[in-house]
Amino acid sequence: MILRRKVVRERTGLSDSAIYRLEQVGQFPSRRKLTAGGRVVGWDAAEVEEWCKTRSAVQLPPKDISKIGSGKPGPGRPRK
Repeated sequence: MILRRKVVRERTGLSDSAIYRLEQVGQFPSRRKLTAGGRVVGWDAAEVEEWCKTRSAVQLPPKDISKIGSGKPGPGRPRK
């Protein structure tokens, strides 16, 4: 059985970005493309269930801060 994104989030308690980061470092089951364009994806239910059973405290990989903004104040962001 294939689980869609919403169900995976509910079962794991992880956000989309956390799932993606864990996948990138091999700490979460890989998604499967369900359509030719790859916009619709799902995860194997057995793999997600096994991951949920075997995980202890999962350490999220750090965000790549080099891709987060320019550091300049934006709208609604106070100047230092």
